Amino acid sequence: MVPVPRPYAPTLGDKTYVYQPNAVAGNKPVTIGHAYSLTSGLPEKAPADPPWVIPLVARRGRVTSTEKATVVGAAQLQALLTDEQQPFHQDRCVHVADSAYSAAEFLGRVGPLTNLISVMRTPENRVCYRQFVAATEAAPAGHPRWYGARFALKDAATWGPPAETATTQILTRHGHSYTVELQGWHHARPGVATY
Repeated sequence: MVPVPRPYAPTLGDKTYVYQPNAVAGNKPVTIGHAYSLTSGLPEKAPADPPWVIPLVARRGRVTSTEKATVVGAAQLQALLTDEQQPFHQDRCVHVADSAYSAAEFLGRVGPLTNLISVMRTPENRVCYRQFVAATEAAPAGHPRWYGARFALKDAATWGPPAETATTQILTRHGHSYTVELQGWHHARPGVATY
């Protein structure tokens, strides 16, 4: 999502709140303006090559106040990855996005794209659930359970042991070396999507 601040355009129609960084502590990082949806590609490159971005889909017109940016983004991604004219149509593609796109309304729409891997930040207060495993005894009356144990990102007691762990070294531009440990848990998912 590309925010375009327009706080001093009183006759411009259908303005909404859009993101704008704010260095003043305590202030919300928003302003008045329009938002535009743009999907770009990061081509493969050699380590010494400079990074560059290729705009792939730019929505004609802005995201209106009656639309959700994540739903617009999902539609763009679906159109892009199902377009047989694209050279990467059959290839596995990785979509990198901010935490707003970790919502069920986005993931539920792009989930059927079998060649897509979504990598995004998750809000620290997100609660996911493990896959429910039915007990061998008879189920109680009522609706069957959809979810298993709770997996709250803010509560390490709900995590259990990770399914995978990887460690790597990172060297900064200033010569500082850091050890980074990545932990992964499989089959944890957010609650029911309603869209």
